[in-house]
Amino acid sequence: MSVEATIVVPADRALVWDRWSGLPAWPDWNPHCLDVDMEGPVEVGAVIGFRLRHPRGTPFLTRPVITEISPGERMAWEARSLGLRAPVEAELADEHDGTRLTVRTDAVGSLAMTYKMTLSEKAQARLWAGVLEALRESVTEGSPA
Repeated sequence: MSVEATIVVPADRALVWDRWSGLPAWPDWNPHCLDVDMEGPVEVGAVIGFRLRHPRGTPFLTRPVITEISPGERMAWEARSLGLRAPVEAELADEHDGTRLTVRTDAVGSLAMTYKMTLSEKAQARLWAGVLEALRESVTEGSPA
């Protein structure tokens, strides 16, 4: 399973990065994120307690660990359990009309099929496309971060 969603946000990379990497503020602009629970700063090794809304409307919990941060360029986290790894990678790049933000996610391991039954590729694509669109709207409409 592999899903990719991309959007060009009509804003400079620093602003898009601040919005994306400001994980505790996601519920302020992201209707797919109901709550974020983090102890400590956003850094490699930190656990993110996301309560997200499935595209069908059902809330679900996930607790990925931040695996990589390259400020202004890339951030990655991975949810892990016995038999499953579900990485999410976000990359930013300059475009002539703003900043391109691409999110890639996957599920691998012996229990990946079970994960796919709960959160299909189609559902993940809808979820991440919605998150990216909400980010674009929050930046262009000047919503609080």
